[in-house]
Amino acid sequence: MNTRLDRWIPFILLIGGVIVPVVGWLVGVYLLFRSNVWTTKQKVIAALVLPFGLLPAFLVFLTPVKVVASNSTAAAAGPNYGLIVVWIALIVAPVLNYRSLKRSLLSNSVNR
Repeated sequence: MNTRLDRWIPFILLIGGVIVPVVGWLVGVYLLFRSNVWTTKQKVIAALVLPFGLLPAFLVFLTPVKVVASNSTAAAAGPNYGLIVVWIALIVAPVLNYRSLKRSLLSNSVNR
């Protein structure tokens, strides 16, 4: 059965870890596995795609980056492309997970 709470589960998985670190995401996973809207496969993928939702991206964003001088002269520090790629992946994976869960939720509610 598609309940009002089921509509919030993808959002809780995405944002819950940022609002209440770790615990918020764990509540989302608990609610996800208690729901009968999604298949077991969808639940496992949703829980393992990127644990803790957007929390890792938030933490990487807040992590200070060291600027290192080269040969005692200040080198022009360019952007750290590796960190940028990681940060984008940490955002894209949970957002795609969210969209997938929402799409399944909507299609299940239409099919019933």
